[in-house]
Amino acid sequence: MQPVSPRTLRFHVAVLAAAGLASFAGEPMARAQQPATTSGGLEEVIVTAQKREQNLQDIGIAMSAISAADLTDLGVVGATDITKSMPAVVLTQPNGPSSFSLAIRGVVQNDFADHQESPAAIYVDDVYVSQMVGLAFSVFDVDRVEVLRGPQGTLFGRNATGGLANYITRKPTDQAGGYLDTTFGQRNLGRVEGA
Repeated sequence: MQPVSPRTLRFHVAVLAAAGLASFAGEPMARAQQPATTSGGLEEVIVTAQKREQNLQDIGIAMSAISAADLTDLGVVGATDITKSMPAVVLTQPNGPSSFSLAIRGVVQNDFADHQESPAAIYVDDVYVSQMVGLAFSVFDVDRVEVLRGPQGTLFGRNATGGLANYITRKPTDQAGGYLDTTFGQRNLGRVEGA
């Protein structure tokens, strides 16, 4: 019997885990594969930028919205990856991996002390995240991300002078489900994510 390399072992474990998870979540996946009926026009994007559901084209605010499918297509893994497709949005880590600085249209916090709040606000389900340390979360259950540019103090308060990023999570359902995402690559790259 030959010894099995760690890479081969990880691959086989990932395949078995994916097969087990696929059998568990097979019914919702089958429903998701049904063809959608479209009218041949543009996809209607519903956003809640003004605290009510509206079509993105009907809002008089400079904003961008990314759906969950687009987040997956772009390879967005964490909340900090939204800058991959957002114009005029920069997210940096000036003091290491636990410190974040969000800049929208160039408006950014220049004092990076822990107690300072940024002029570009972060919201998760319309709840303000006061410390940028709270931005290190995964986006597997995010339904969409809305980025509003410019002052938003009327609807979102004092800390939205430069704009804001609002992460809207998926609503809970009574259906059991889950997912598994594996990535393998060169130089011992291996990542497994699941829920």
